Amino acid sequence: MNKNDVFNNTSIKPNKAKFKLKKIRNQIDRIDNKIIDLLEKRLSLALKTSAFKTNPKDKKREREIITRLINRRKKRNYIRPLLIKQIYSLIFRESLKLQKIKKKKQS
Repeated sequence: MNKNDVFNNTSIKPNKAKFKLKKIRNQIDRIDNKIIDLLEKRLSLALKTSAFKTNPKDKKREREIITRLINRRKKRNYIRPLLIKQIYSLIFRESLKLQKIKKKKQS
């Protein structure tokens, strides 16, 4: 069986294919859980940084993070730079929102 057969399901029996699909989906679910746990931790740490900043928005830091991650991804095949920018744009926006809420509560 070659690599393409797995994707085309030409040489895998239906029951075996269902089992393999379930196994792959279980792995994806575990990864998704880890991503959410790490995202929660990241947001929590970003919130702590607000105690040391006068302005919660730091475009220079955001650019540094995105650049570092895009450079790191060059060793990988599936993550496009645009995807990194989009994901981190959302993360930065949520971090900023949480930091503003925290500052408002402290005032």
